Amino acid sequence: MKTDTLKFEPILLEKNEERIESGLKAALENAKKLNESLDTAMEFVDGPLTDQEKEDLLQGGFSKAMEIIRGKYQFPKADDDFNLKSMGKDPLPAKNALVSSNALFKGYKYKVENGKVTLTEEGRNEIIESLTVYTKNIKQNEAFKLATDICDKINDAYEQGFVDNFDQTPIRKGLKFVRFGRGERPFEPDPNYIRRVSSTGGIDSFS
Repeated sequence: MKTDTLKFEPILLEKNEERIESGLKAALENAKKLNESLDTAMEFVDGPLTDQEKEDLLQGGFSKAMEIIRGKYQFPKADDDFNLKSMGKDPLPAKNALVSSNALFKGYKYKVENGKVTLTEEGRNEIIESLTVYTKNIKQNEAFKLATDICDKINDAYEQGFVDNFDQTPIRKGLKFVRFGRGERPFEPDPNYIRRVSSTGGIDSFS
């Protein structure tokens, strides 16, 4: 097949729904932790703060909390310990709550909206796309089409009893771009092999 005149369009090879669901769940759990940290920090700094200021607080951690509360000191010439005691403030809960808030906030694309930490649509899409595999060149498209055609025939043979129901190892070894046991039909193209096909048609090693 001639490939020089064809326009390349990526083909979806695989979308790992199980890992996507797990990734989104982890992101929402982190958002819950961040909101708990924010609640504790807000008790310490004794708000109110804008959404942007709350984002700055989560990203700046305890040092940012101290920067905010120092602006409320009654005795600015005295040290932190004296002023915090005079305000009845215990810094330890906020310090513990904010110790990893910066890393958690940057782990996914979050924003503070209406006072609460939420996962942005961009962050959600990043999780989905990171676990979605597309072809990257025309040769991969050709390999995918060939594997799909072959799988259709093998599945027909399997369903009619012409392929051994108990041992498909020889087929999987002989047809490297075919795998067994994940799709609706027994045989399907193997995205992990097809994505190794280079633009020249060779097979790249896994990095």
